[in-house]
Amino acid sequence: NESCIALANSSYLLLQFKDVAGSKRLAELALLLLEKLQAKKYLPRVYAVIYAGIFSWCYHLKLSDKLLWQGYQDGMLIGDIEFAFVNAISSFQNRFLYGAQLTLLEKDIELCRKRMVENGQAPHIAICSALQHAVSKLVYFTRDPLSKTGNIIHEKEASELSLARNNFMLYASACIHFCIVEYIFGNYDSAANKTQERWIMEKEYSRTAKYYGSTDFYDC
Repeated sequence: NESCIALANSSYLLLQFKDVAGSKRLAELALLLLEKLQAKKYLPRVYAVIYAGIFSWCYHLKLSDKLLWQGYQDGMLIGDIEFAFVNAISSFQNRFLYGAQLTLLEKDIELCRKRMVENGQAPHIAICSALQHAVSKLVYFTRDPLSKTGNIIHEKEASELSLARNNFMLYASACIHFCIVEYIFGNYDSAANKTQERWIMEKEYSRTAKYYGSTDFYDC
């Protein structure tokens, strides 16, 4: 039964080597095997790898979003808490990138974040918080520099960016969210500086955080 997980993980590995066709083929085989074996207990793990991996590169993010949310719900139901939240975070990130309604996204993130706290999922809480700050800045944006809400969000974001520096994927994720919001507000110098920081950090690691190609757009 675990063969479907092995195929899904192999699909993700091939994607890191930019073998998109091979990755997609293995992902399709993993899903077929998952369905044939009715291995529901592995669904959250397979969905997290495939729908946050190759399928988010090949298809519209909105299509993967629904299946990632199913992975979250099924994971919570069967007790696979870790991968339930992996699916949830990937779903939130997709919704942020394709432009889902921000007020609903903010509510879902807050609800899920509370469940993460209840289940002691510290790494997931950190990633979720970075995205939550980006969404909050867009929802509660005001041009008033003395806005109390805006200042609180900014201070929390700055603090968590600083704390995230020791975790590459967390810091890369936080930087990407930060830069997207800064570009939207026209703060190009701030966005460019943070992008430069991410580039410098990426040189120390064997992988980069591309967010399905969206970073290529913003990095330009």
